[in-house]
Amino acid sequence: MRTPSRKTVLTLLSAVVWTLLSPPGRAQSSSSAAVLDVRNYGAKGDGVTLNTVALNKAIEACAKSGGGTVYVAAGTYLTGTVHLKSNVTLWIDSGATILGSKNLADYDSNVPTYLGRQMSFFPTGWFASLIQGKDLDNVAIIGRGTIDGNKVPDPNGEEHMRGPHGLYLENCRDFTVRDITIRDAGNYNTMFIGCWRGNIEGISIFGGWDGIHMKYTRDVTIANCRLFTGDDNLAGEMWQNVTVTNCILNSSCQPLRIGGQNVLVSHCVIYGPGLNEHRTSARHNTLSAVLHWGVSPAQPGDERPEGLQPLPSDNIILSDIVMRNVRSPFNMDSTAFGRPSAGLKRIIVNNLTIESGKWPFMVTGQPDSPVESVVLNNVRMLAEGGIAAQQADGYSIEPSSGFYFRNVKHVELNNVRLEFKEKDARPVLIAENVGQLELNRFVAPDVPEGFCPYTLVNVGQFQVDGKAVPAVAPQIRGLEVDLSRTGGKAVAGEPFDAIVTAENTGPEGLAEIRVRLGQESIAKSVWLKGTRRILFAGLECGAPGQYQVQAGAFQKTVVADAAPAAQPVTPPYLTFANVKADFARLGGGFSIDAGGEFLLERADQYGAIYLKQSLGENSAITVKLDKGIRSTRLHGRAGIIVRNDISKPGQSPGYVVLASSLFEYNGWDMEWDSNGDGRIDRHTDFAGYTFWPNWLKLERRGGQYTGYYSLDGENWTKVAEIEAPGASAVQDAGAFVSYGGARFTEMKVSELAAPAAKK
Repeated sequence: MRTPSRKTVLTLLSAVVWTLLSPPGRAQSSSSAAVLDVRNYGAKGDGVTLNTVALNKAIEACAKSGGGTVYVAAGTYLTGTVHLKSNVTLWIDSGATILGSKNLADYDSNVPTYLGRQMSFFPTGWFASLIQGKDLDNVAIIGRGTIDGNKVPDPNGEEHMRGPHGLYLENCRDFTVRDITIRDAGNYNTMFIGCWRGNIEGISIFGGWDGIHMKYTRDVTIANCRLFTGDDNLAGEMWQNVTVTNCILNSSCQPLRIGGQNVLVSHCVIYGPGLNEHRTSARHNTLSAVLHWGVSPAQPGDERPEGLQPLPSDNIILSDIVMRNVRSPFNMDSTAFGRPSAGLKRIIVNNLTIESGKWPFMVTGQPDSPVESVVLNNVRMLAEGGIAAQQADGYSIEPSSGFYFRNVKHVELNNVRLEFKEKDARPVLIAENVGQLELNRFVAPDVPEGFCPYTLVNVGQFQVDGKAVPAVAPQIRGLEVDLSRTGGKAVAGEPFDAIVTAENTGPEGLAEIRVRLGQESIAKSVWLKGTRRILFAGLECGAPGQYQVQAGAFQKTVVADAAPAAQPVTPPYLTFANVKADFARLGGGFSIDAGGEFLLERADQYGAIYLKQSLGENSAITVKLDKGIRSTRLHGRAGIIVRNDISKPGQSPGYVVLASSLFEYNGWDMEWDSNGDGRIDRHTDFAGYTFWPNWLKLERRGGQYTGYYSLDGENWTKVAEIEAPGASAVQDAGAFVSYGGARFTEMKVSELAAPAAKK
């Protein structure tokens, strides 16, 4: 018997490997399939040689031979854009790394013709990528190696920092991404646009922005993946027939930001905080575990190609999911990030375990396009709680502690249990404009401070454990008006609260409670047993004058003053901005609306109202932030700014910032210049939740600064204590805004008591 030659053995082994690694959906290759080693085309895995030409030459040769495998052996292959081809598998072996070049000129910028005008709002170069494939069939990237984006920034890219994607596929069919590691992309780690029939399995992603981002992509399975990203783990829009299973998701933003039809997410673990910093805002907290991303409806003249017509999200199914340390478990809003969308229809949630923050499980439709159906089966939620009555008005935080449904035709909660780490004064469930509400085996703790557990507004049918809830006739026992948010007096156009005390001496049931403000009548239905307090938040006097607030036989008179007219800021207060900004003096306070970059350490951009040379070596500055201007500016901040010369950004040292996030999920942080070069280079992580109003205080003792926040102006919580070298004996100090807007009703600088002498 003849011994086979070495060449024959290698050929047979190549055929076996190709057969085992052949992507699903394509015919198995014969023994003649090409297996091409990139080193034979000049590639060097030394981490220094630029391999763009060599890698693309190997892939081109493989495609011309009819397809096969391009093999990348162990080593580090520095490269620009690598172009995939049809019928080619890129096999990145164990120990092999494809490393992105730091030179932006080495990347090809793809313009996605598949989506036409829809993507035109992105900056030029936004679709540049390290590995790229377009209009391909039967393409695969597999192996135990790594695609390393190398954190390549683009100062002309989105947010003046986002660079090339890690892997970009557009209009590709029968694609496989398996077993590889992708890390530190300059933008999204992977992006799929208009792709069909895909299998993404066993991959690990670390850092970058989004982990797996898919638009208009269908018939895809994502399984057994581990995603640890700075931005969203799984994101995109118009998914169709997508399954996600057995994945671990860790994000410093949204683990699931999804929209589409027939989407199943099952047997996944979602947890925070994020292990990788959010590259845009430098925070780690995990926001909404599940966030809906809708598609805007077609506009006149917006002719989209076949398959791109906007469709409502429908059949979104979550099953057997565990969530831990997320700020919000579920935020399914039928809009497209605040804009009208094609809508949201049916949502089903089975076997969900949640450990979450202070935000409720939320589903909201639009009045003219309500959500069809929300069904929850076997849900267990342990929330932080801890919201007191004066905070439970929806002004800073959502008004429900557990579940909030608005503009939904049918809501059904079966075997749902809610618990809190701390008592919470908000209703455990709020339903507004809901056609039918069913609670079966719904268990939640009683609401403290005498408030009502359920609040319903315009609910058609309400059943508990299969029985219609009876109506009861309440007795109104009292009325309070709370003007604390506006300094003890009503102001036209500013919200205030009323609290009605009602009693039901009979069996518990649903009571309608009504408050009149002038000619306006506001009604709520509440679950009432015994004596309870009902909060009516956000009442407003539309114009200056005298108003009667009435509930039952009780009546309070409210005199609304005119809101202070905006005036120019005058000395001793000075203004400075190196971005577009608007400043105004409002009575005894100020308002600032300013642009700027997300991070002061990146661009040092802000608008400020300040007192020149006012903060000595043993003094403090205090501001009251009465109101943040709500917007889509998720990363904006406002608060106290201190430096030797506020009018010299980028160069003046002694630079310290104490800030409230303008996004309610984030709370407070400190940022400072730690080496005296006049640029911020250090920051604490955002902590807590932003409540309005809040007070900030920055104490200075020499070069040491201590930041505090307070919710009442009396009880203070320390944010951080830091050193800022280079501070002059007397510094500029004031209020600032970066990337947002806020109103400050107090700002003062005061001397600190001398520290006690050590014994």
